[in-house]
Amino acid sequence: MRTFGKVRSRARTSSRATSYLLASIVDPNRDIAPGFESVTLHLKNGTSVVGTLKSEDKTNIVINSPEDGAMTIKVKDVARRERGLSGMPPELSQVLSKQDIRHLIEFLATLK
Repeated sequence: MRTFGKVRSRARTSSRATSYLLASIVDPNRDIAPGFESVTLHLKNGTSVVGTLKSEDKTNIVINSPEDGAMTIKVKDVARRERGLSGMPPELSQVLSKQDIRHLIEFLATLK
């Protein structure tokens, strides 16, 4: 396991936030932020729908499909659901130097 040293952010960012950013870079599939989770819905009619989960409640699931845009699927029509992978490349921490990762986290911490 690589260690990345102390990240000093110029922004007023908590150590929890910088820890979350680091974890998201090192292990992007561990905890995907809401609104970025991809999902495959296998429907009872035999078709499948793939997209980014936007919202859901007891009756509907709303996903943003790359092909069809926003789609609302009834929960009762879903036979099976699979969580997709993060859009963040899993090997990012292997191709960036420790210093580059620290700089990236410092930059990301300044964004809202």
